[in-house]
Amino acid sequence: MTKHSSGHISGIDHAVILVRDLDAARDRYESFGFTMSTRGFHSEHMGTANHTIMLQDDYFEILSPIKPTEQNTRWRHLLESGDQLAVVPVRVEDAKAAVEALRAAGVTISDPVYFERPVTLPGGGKAMAAFEAAHIAAEDTPGMAIFGCKHHTPEVVWLPELQRHANGAKRILGVTVVVEKPTALAGAYEKIFGAGSARIEADTLIVETGNAPIRFVTADAMMASYPEIDLGDITAPRVLGLILETDDIESANRCLSSAGAGSVELHGALFVPPAEAHGVLLEFRAAK
Repeated sequence: MTKHSSGHISGIDHAVILVRDLDAARDRYESFGFTMSTRGFHSEHMGTANHTIMLQDDYFEILSPIKPTEQNTRWRHLLESGDQLAVVPVRVEDAKAAVEALRAAGVTISDPVYFERPVTLPGGGKAMAAFEAAHIAAEDTPGMAIFGCKHHTPEVVWLPELQRHANGAKRILGVTVVVEKPTALAGAYEKIFGAGSARIEADTLIVETGNAPIRFVTADAMMASYPEIDLGDITAPRVLGLILETDDIESANRCLSSAGAGSVELHGALFVPPAEAHGVLLEFRAAK
């Protein structure tokens, strides 16, 4: 396996679940045993608000546009088809260098955009979390949305009290994307993650990002793999699955049962159907 991307992407940074009702999504994910951050409001030009679920080295968030801006146009369009896991930002250490390298590889990507959001610290203090985002064009990320994310202030994002979850969640193990022709996408994703980062297994494409893989499958394959789970409408393209590692699968089961999540135990993992998790097939796997 060659080094991923241009040498500037180190893997999945986080995952973004777009929701129309931020209060409802916060309450739902909290009932699953996740510790939710207080609401964050991004810079005015971003026009979005969020709650984060911080894990050991990565995280995911629920996010809503709160006013129309140029920066959230794509998110608003995606939400027209309902709540969904739609965006998988990748981590970059140097946003400008990553943009230059990706452009050299033939990827269309925006210039980095700087933004901030206030953070409440332990004891009630305040700090400002700062980021840069560089968005890759939709035609270069078929089936999903990706942007490069640079953290300027990780120390005020990964707060220890936010990393402890009643369901034992520790890290993102992978993301599953439903598309019509998975194997046709290998070239597009190798431009981003590097030559040799994509491999084909039967009619599934697996892209190694540097930490957790992105798996591209057909809708028929998903339904065949999980006949016991109501996947709802999974018309391609759709970012459907978020796979999490937990160090306490029994606690995760108790949390999901208490929440009435309609969870299903299958192949030693716990699954929450998309209709119960704001459009996400949420999977918990026990740590090995």
